[in-house]
Amino acid sequence: MQLFKTMTLKSQLTVGFSLMVAIIALVVFINIAQVRHAPELSHRITYIRTPTAKNSMIMLNGVKHALAALRGWMLLGQEKYKKERAQVWSQELHAPLLQMKKQALNWTQPENVTRLLQVEGILFKFEQFQQDIEDIAQTPDNTPALKMFFEQAVPLETHMSDNIIQMIEWEASEPASDERKAKK
Repeated sequence: MQLFKTMTLKSQLTVGFSLMVAIIALVVFINIAQVRHAPELSHRITYIRTPTAKNSMIMLNGVKHALAALRGWMLLGQEKYKKERAQVWSQELHAPLLQMKKQALNWTQPENVTRLLQVEGILFKFEQFQQDIEDIAQTPDNTPALKMFFEQAVPLETHMSDNIIQMIEWEASEPASDERKAKK
């Protein structure tokens, strides 16, 4: 600071102007360096990160869709839900996973590749669990109340109906008499 006070006005202006030019030159150099990285960053966002995020969202929605289709099959037992679930797995889960595995070759963070492998393992187990549930959901042994109804209640009801019909027929075939009149 003391040196600056001993300088002439011309020297002070020259030093000040030189510092301003140096600062501007430094800012311009930093901007140029950053602008050179912009196309690479733009390419990475456009061709790697955005498709990865899109496929991740498709897979997340696919998981929810597959669960909904499985619930439909479990509750209603309609074949369309089994077909819908199979379609969801092929289009909304397997296809995006395959795309993400291709994109993973260009990912810059190895821990994301590790996460993808973990997701793939979890997804495989999830698919197996869903298939197991689908296989047993509409079997008679899966619904004990219905099984008991069809194995015990329906035959008993049939037997009771037959007996009631026989009683009605027997009553109809008997002649009317004072003994058979309803008592008040």
